[in-house]
Amino acid sequence: MNYAPRTIGFQCDLLHPAVRVEPGPLQRLHARWSETRQACYANFQVAPEGVILSNPVPAGGAVSHLAVLHDRLQFREDLTGLSLEEFSERVAGLVDACVEARGLRQFLALQVAVRTLINLRHHSDSRAFLRQAMFRFREELDAFGREPQLLGLRLAFPGTERDPSLHVLRIESFHADPRSLFLEDQATFPPAAIASAGAGARSALSATYRFTTERAVRFVASFDARQKA
Repeated sequence: MNYAPRTIGFQCDLLHPAVRVEPGPLQRLHARWSETRQACYANFQVAPEGVILSNPVPAGGAVSHLAVLHDRLQFREDLTGLSLEEFSERVAGLVDACVEARGLRQFLALQVAVRTLINLRHHSDSRAFLRQAMFRFREELDAFGREPQLLGLRLAFPGTERDPSLHVLRIESFHADPRSLFLEDQATFPPAAIASAGAGARSALSATYRFTTERAVRFVASFDARQKA
């Protein structure tokens, strides 16, 4: 089973009790980063919802930012080509300085998202695959009087005693390329201690990546059988 997942997006939200966003300490932090090898974000913007550190990106939905909001630190990369290792290193390398600049004392939860594309082995159209192979629809969709533009499935997996993380998995056709199937896992983990927030984020990202590229792909593969002639 070799589907060569192409991960197109990562997001890591570290949630904390609400604290007013003061731009001053964050602006000084950004200036310090700009003078070192930690110059990860080129732009600094004060927005109604908080402070946004970002990079210029091409058009087409790409995002590269660290959003410092009243209730969270949000690291996000979509369609920028960053690998899991690079994104994890960025989060782990910057979170301690953000905690200090914000005066944070605890985190409430850690939320991670991994977005991936795969090409099916025996189907050239992801909508046809979902409709015929996974859902086994025939005339049932005729009830709507039109063809759906997107087909998908959403599954929620609660935590267990052994693994308390919660996973919400989306499996959908991909509008930009009918050959690709879109997989997204949004996972919630128990809060990490402030002192180990970077390591906790790195571990959560790795677990979510494996859930998406291994478990979810294995589930999809069970439906991706060779089509009969």
